[in-house]
Amino acid sequence: MIHRFRIRIVPDLHRVSLVLKPLIFRAMRETMRLEGVDKPCEIQLTLVTDSMITRLNRIHRNNMNVTDVLSFPLTEQKPGRKLRYTGHDLSERGRVCLGDIVLCLPQARRQSREYGHSLEREIAYLTVHSVLHLLGYDHIKESDKRLMRKREEAIMKRSVL
Repeated sequence: MIHRFRIRIVPDLHRVSLVLKPLIFRAMRETMRLEGVDKPCEIQLTLVTDSMITRLNRIHRNNMNVTDVLSFPLTEQKPGRKLRYTGHDLSERGRVCLGDIVLCLPQARRQSREYGHSLEREIAYLTVHSVLHLLGYDHIKESDKRLMRKREEAIMKRSVL
């Protein structure tokens, strides 16, 4: 399956984050594989600063705080189900445009220290978490949260780090 993953990095983070790109690609690819995605898809992930994610969090969630990651699905999916899409969801190359992910590298760094694990592990986890959001998983209700955490753990354990 040939998916297209694009990673954008804001200039302030460019030098630091270049080493993270292969890890992010692997986390996205393995999440899609282990979720059984059977149609080529596109995902864009952007690494940003605290101020950028705070602005997006305010605009899209009416929350004034720094957050670790935001997911912007472009399709409506159901967790663990076959990919659903229409002709409008396809790129010019016939891939399903699943959506965008915005990941705050400084916040991920702080969280990795707080949780006592590597930055790489935190970035991998946040990437898996966000791709699952694009695939329809959520954590608003407790039952949905348990399901999402179970999938995150399984994916992280099996393949990412």
